[in-house]
Amino acid sequence: VDCEYNRMWNKDKGGHIKKEIQAENIQSDDDKGTTVFPDIVIHNREGNERNLLVIEVKKNGNATDSNTKKDKKKIEKYCTGDLRYECGLFLLIAEQPRFEWFKENVWEKPYTIVIPAEAGIG
Repeated sequence: VDCEYNRMWNKDKGGHIKKEIQAENIQSDDDKGTTVFPDIVIHNREGNERNLLVIEVKKNGNATDSNTKKDKKKIEKYCTGDLRYECGLFLLIAEQPRFEWFKENVWEKPYTIVIPAEAGIG
């Protein structure tokens, strides 16, 4: 499990190389906009054979339609491109948290997490 990690070990080069996706129409935190860092990944650092899950998380205050679309596009690129992640998860942390799975190149319907008032959260 890694946070904001975009590298893998390359035995031929004797060091780490970047795991990259084409970032067309996706803004990232770097100054050239050419690399994209997922919030959380579950993967094998040594290659692309066991890339399991890519996760993007947004807090309610940062979850504009534009930001949400960009995060979901990142997930799609990680799952359908050369990196071959098995599935993706978009998680919105809000009063009514929700999550969406991207599996087999399709977004599943959003799930809302219902937190009972007696749980004392919020």
